[in-house]
Amino acid sequence: MPVEVRRIIKRILDASYEAYLVGGYPRDYYRGFVSDDYDICTNATPEELKKLFPHLEEIRFGSCRLKEGTFEVEITTYREEYEYQAHRFIKNYRYVDTLRQDLMRRDFVMNTLCMDINGNYIDLLNARDDIDKRMIRTVGDPFQRLEEDALRILRAVRFATTLHFDIDPSLKEAIIEKRDLLKELSKDRIKMELDRILQDPSGLEWLCKLKLEEALELGEFSNVTWVDDIDFCWAQLNWKAYPMSRKKTSKISAIQKLLQQNLSDPLVLYQTEDEWIRKLAMIKNISYEELSRKKELLPIHGTKEIAVSIDGLKQTYATYSDKLIYQWWKELEIQIVLGTVENTKDAIHRFIDQKISIHQK
Repeated sequence: MPVEVRRIIKRILDASYEAYLVGGYPRDYYRGFVSDDYDICTNATPEELKKLFPHLEEIRFGSCRLKEGTFEVEITTYREEYEYQAHRFIKNYRYVDTLRQDLMRRDFVMNTLCMDINGNYIDLLNARDDIDKRMIRTVGDPFQRLEEDALRILRAVRFATTLHFDIDPSLKEAIIEKRDLLKELSKDRIKMELDRILQDPSGLEWLCKLKLEEALELGEFSNVTWVDDIDFCWAQLNWKAYPMSRKKTSKISAIQKLLQQNLSDPLVLYQTEDEWIRKLAMIKNISYEELSRKKELLPIHGTKEIAVSIDGLKQTYATYSDKLIYQWWKELEIQIVLGTVENTKDAIHRFIDQKISIHQK
């Protein structure tokens, strides 16, 4: 573990409290990966921790945040939760004395693996067995766990997607039965999970398999082609049901518009960057190589290739406003791409002369 994290644990231990890394870091380290998910559990209360770390920020429910150099660590007091509200939020909890009691409140067995300051594993609930089997299983009854916190439905899918684990049959059954609880969660929080789920093609497969389309109000997952850009995935879904930034809304809308167009159209090819064409071709199940060849054969691939520059036109036709010249220039660009005007100086000047003639009328 990083020196900074070890230093935090040591300070807690030196004050005669218990302290262990729990969850993501031990789980991933056991799998042979290094994680930056640093969660410490301890029997020290937030009040006691503040005496050790003056800059400690208390969050809620016995959890605190501490920044040590470039590292951010969450420290949580051993607790048990015994009442929830809105199928998501802790309503009542109490501090407990032992690590085992604390682990019993956690979502999945694989996330109960702990590590002490010396790097030794503390595995009270056989988390390593589930990790070895690549299995996601709840701590306790899966139906009750999902009833307490419905977001665990999507957390299970996310872990199955990002870790490439399977989901325990009893948990699958519980997810399908309890899936409508997702309708009671905020779209913001759901979207955060979906953004991570859609990063991998297996995410869509899991969402289909667990019959979550209606509960998530996203349309038919089976009609969606996974693309290595989540905005292209969102563009195939009922994304307007979810909060999006202005930038993301603009991008997804542009993708949807292009999906309705003929990608072989010269103007579409000219105006669309190659990477977008590749992703759109995947969705529309057409040959990207063929589209690339068609794009390569276009008369021009940018305004720099036009035989007469816009500055040259402004000098030649100086009696006309820059705004008007620019308007003709953009029309010229389109006509060259479509092949109705040759990309030669003579043809370009004839085109501009025609525009002037129409303008003078």
